Amino acid sequence: MQAWNLHMLPRLLCLTLLALAPLAAAPGLDLDTVLAKMDSAAATFESMQATITRLKYMALLDEKTTESGEIFVRKDRDGAVRMVINFKEPYVYHVALGGNKLEIYRPRITTVEEYDIAKHRDTFQKAFLLGFGTTVDYLRKNYEIRLSGEEDVAGQKTVKLELIPKSAEVLKQVPQFDLWVSTETWQAVQQKPYQLGGEDYRIFTYTDVTLNPKLASKAFKLDIPKKAKRSFPQR
Repeated sequence: MQAWNLHMLPRLLCLTLLALAPLAAAPGLDLDTVLAKMDSAAATFESMQATITRLKYMALLDEKTTESGEIFVRKDRDGAVRMVINFKEPYVYHVALGGNKLEIYRPRITTVEEYDIAKHRDTFQKAFLLGFGTTVDYLRKNYEIRLSGEEDVAGQKTVKLELIPKSAEVLKQVPQFDLWVSTETWQAVQQKPYQLGGEDYRIFTYTDVTLNPKLASKAFKLDIPKKAKRSFPQR
């Protein structure tokens, strides 16, 4: 019996390799294919509504905190972006981006922080929208791109891209940006901007995503009472 096994071994090995060959030869997703699919999806992107979860990690305290809520995004015909995030857990507060202004409204203390983003409006808009309607031209112009592999994120099949900013100014703020893109919609499922000079990070995850819903302009206006105290941290 032992001799029979030795005699059959080369044939069995050959059959095994032939059986595995289609799996080994199956073409995976390369970077050019991924970017082409993202570019095609970007051409049809107009708006988005989703559940957003933000995980914040502070290395000094070895502490993770999580916030969740809803996000609404709309790209107008002129290319301008409007965005509102209504955080609900663990505390209610609202973030609105529109025109040259970023506002953060905290109902618990009835205060509004207002930031003038005129000088960096395009950077802000592209950062918030990275992975949603992002064109290949923009990605190649602004980042060194590496395809890291395929992962399951929030119950979805994704490909992970590692983006290194080419701009020295942006690099000082965000040395790397990881982006997980759905292999079904080719829009973002998760984003991870790194922070310079430390191990702190934030991860934004998007679930229950609805693409191109009809969003009225009032969805992007914060309901701020007249008595709210307004501050301007930049001044």
